[in-house]
Amino acid sequence: LVGLSIGGLFAARAMEAGLACDGLVLINTLRKPGLALDWTNEAVFRASQLGGSQLVMDLFLPMLLGPETLSKMREKCLGDAAYSPLEATSGIYRLIERSRDVDWDFSWGTIDCPVLVVTGLRDRVFLDRNAVEEIKAEMANVEEIVLADAGHLIPLEQPEILAGALQSFGERLETTSPAAPASDAG
Repeated sequence: LVGLSIGGLFAARAMEAGLACDGLVLINTLRKPGLALDWTNEAVFRASQLGGSQLVMDLFLPMLLGPETLSKMREKCLGDAAYSPLEATSGIYRLIERSRDVDWDFSWGTIDCPVLVVTGLRDRVFLDRNAVEEIKAEMANVEEIVLADAGHLIPLEQPEILAGALQSFGERLETTSPAAPASDAG
């Protein structure tokens, strides 16, 4: 399973509920609950109600992205488009709305498969290196890739590096997990 941000927590919770998994990739997921996280989630929600994803991007992208991606996004953001609220029925609205109530207090030490943590150091909204180190220490089989010039949205910022890391991790899982049953299909 691979999850970005809150998606990593959802993947871990799915495993906790019994979903079988050979490996877990957490992209900018590891964080601890607290006032700053609650505040950020509420502020993002309020901004989306007022000005939709355009306002959210204008406000938060400088703190979420590395400089190279941010410079490419400048024309798309801070443009002449008027802000308009997100539709309450849209998927992104529902994700932002519900993120305010997500319980980030998860027992990461219960994960019993190999874990790859991918961290972008330019994430100045959600990244807390102390929390990442504490949570990693709870897990038995964890490795981390740190990307100095990426922020929160690594799949957008450094897709080739991420794809290579995912492929390498998957190949390592194939060599360490039991062989899959042979198929009669042909």
